[in-house]
Amino acid sequence: MTRSDPRPVLSPEAPAPLGIYSPGLRLGSWLFLSGQIGLDPGSGRMPEGPFEEEARRVFAHLDALCRAAGATRADIVRLGVFLTDLGHYKAFNALMAELFAPPYPARTVVAVAALPRDARVEVDAIVRLPDDA
Repeated sequence: MTRSDPRPVLSPEAPAPLGIYSPGLRLGSWLFLSGQIGLDPGSGRMPEGPFEEEARRVFAHLDALCRAAGATRADIVRLGVFLTDLGHYKAFNALMAELFAPPYPARTVVAVAALPRDARVEVDAIVRLPDDA
């Protein structure tokens, strides 16, 4: 295998895939993270609390996958955000302001009719891996 061969990235701190895909795929100095929802990796349940709790869990999963590849949240360069209710847009922005520092990742936010397991938010990411990762 060469450095440019795609390699799957997994973490026990992130949920197992719900379908036929890799949670993360490392390709050279890039890490592509599949959409993460707030599913608890241990119980397989979604949080019943407020939107912010679910969104924080999504970022915990992204963080775990970044760590598994030798990166951190600060290495994220792009986010794709899927919300079932654009009424959560303001809360999501507030969480982003708390979790990220400028320059913020590039980002797209899309309203969708539904997400797996009745999730309210799903986020995917592209990560630029550090040179020593």
